[in-house]
Amino acid sequence: MAQVFKNTDVLVIGGGLAGCWAAMTAKKFAPRVTLVDKGCVSRSGCSPWAYYFLAPPQEKDLSLWKRELVEKGEFMSNQAWVDILLTEHGQRLKDMQSWGAEFDRDPKGNLVTKAGRGHKSTRFVSSDARPRMDLLKKRVRESGVDIIERVMITSFLTSDGKLPTSGSVVGAIGFNTRTGDTVVIKSKTVINATGPVHQGTNLTGDGTAMAFKVGAELMGMEFCTHPTCYSSDGKHLLGTLNVLFQSLGMKIVNSKGERFLAKYDPVLKERTDWSTMAQAMAKETLDGKGPIFLDLSEARAEDIDHFSRLHPGRIAPFTEAGIDLKKDRLKVVAQLRVNSSNGDGGIKIDTRCRTGILGLYGAGSTCKNEVHGTYTVGGINLAWCCTTGYRAGESAGKDSLKAKDLPLNQKQVEALRQEALAPLERKTGPLVSAAFKEIVRLTEPAMTSLIKRADRIKTTIADLEALQNGDLKSIRARDLHELTKANEARNLAILCLATYRSALEREETRHSHYRQDFPYRDDQNWLKWVFIRQNTDKEMEVRTEPIPFDKFQIKPEKRQKVPSNIKFD
Repeated sequence: MAQVFKNTDVLVIGGGLAGCWAAMTAKKFAPRVTLVDKGCVSRSGCSPWAYYFLAPPQEKDLSLWKRELVEKGEFMSNQAWVDILLTEHGQRLKDMQSWGAEFDRDPKGNLVTKAGRGHKSTRFVSSDARPRMDLLKKRVRESGVDIIERVMITSFLTSDGKLPTSGSVVGAIGFNTRTGDTVVIKSKTVINATGPVHQGTNLTGDGTAMAFKVGAELMGMEFCTHPTCYSSDGKHLLGTLNVLFQSLGMKIVNSKGERFLAKYDPVLKERTDWSTMAQAMAKETLDGKGPIFLDLSEARAEDIDHFSRLHPGRIAPFTEAGIDLKKDRLKVVAQLRVNSSNGDGGIKIDTRCRTGILGLYGAGSTCKNEVHGTYTVGGINLAWCCTTGYRAGESAGKDSLKAKDLPLNQKQVEALRQEALAPLERKTGPLVSAAFKEIVRLTEPAMTSLIKRADRIKTTIADLEALQNGDLKSIRARDLHELTKANEARNLAILCLATYRSALEREETRHSHYRQDFPYRDDQNWLKWVFIRQNTDKEMEVRTEPIPFDKFQIKPEKRQKVPSNIKFD
């Protein structure tokens, strides 16, 4: 297998919404910009399935919007980022519309705004994801960005040849998933826009793990045990209870036909956030009132038809499964997993999207969504991708013009090449599928994901470390597909460990982070952020930082311990 070398000014890793915005924007400043994707730009990751954007009105008072986001995020957000997103994202929506992206409109041509998950004052707009991403890919090409597809980046390269580094990021290394050729890219600045963790897919947090290994801090990882709801009838209908379904007026009922969510969220009911919904579903089931059903029978038929026309990719799995959403109840279950697909945790970036490691920038869901806090409302994630993508592209593009042209450390290049390709060269050892099954076994059971306790967290950490030091070191791959999955499994294990170490630190219950030994939100002691990084001894270090309310406009009126309204004995 050959080695391919490329020299560029700005390297963008990840071809989703954030990556496309980053690449286009960086090209305004830097003469050479390269976009690399593990799959195909516009067709891989979450972006081809993501339909809804927060839609802040421009030239209007957004104080109610800001207060809603901060309060829904339980005062855990970075209010500087809230201001930036509310101020800048409207222009990104206008840009996409001017390029021809289609958004949901009424007969008069006005944008249709709706209330979905968590929305009171705030609203979202929706568009069909795949045509929008095809348009963005076209814009990227037209801007002069070089696109490289089917290349999995496995590590950043550093000026001092060390991981973690005390120098700067000077490029990246990976391999072509079809040919096996090693790909080495030298770059003055690098934007990590690789997307989130979403177990069960190829979204395994590769960029987040690479940033962690290079020394960048991760933030909010304790909120990454994320509940998502699925069909449990043998038809794996991804993300059944999404924001769009919530906006249609779905009902969630238990086996007795009771709409139970009002007990847990009297205001929003079925439009509540994922965590409340998942915890409520689990509680009802444990109380003997399962299974749980989704019911759209009272939704307006014309709304379902409009939804089907606007989002054919979202509706197709139901049609193929023979499900008529107008009349069929759908049995659903909360799937619990280490997952940061909503930006609940990830790389810490400043307001210019710098990571703290010289030369490395972050954009999109690989970074901690600091607007969310814990979790705010539907539509924030795509708004975050647009806003950070644009800002990261601007920062990295400008900074590349004055960055030093540092050489690659060839000893590091060779060591990282061997590390990435080693599973393919082994004739014996555990298979990739077994490693993924073990990660799932350790992290998905309710008593280690949804309902945590110190002793169980410590056991999970010990088991993950044993897996990392055992099977994942001797894992073998029989072909290039399995080689890709082997590298993904190693990345996923790193992030699982970071999640559980952060969860052990936060001694309270807040949002998706439920501590059975601390069943209350503790605003007296835990209005603080949790950070984790890898030190020079390759050990995980955890630290906390009080939220700087002296710098923020919106402050909690009271600081007290608030018992959880859902109790697990």
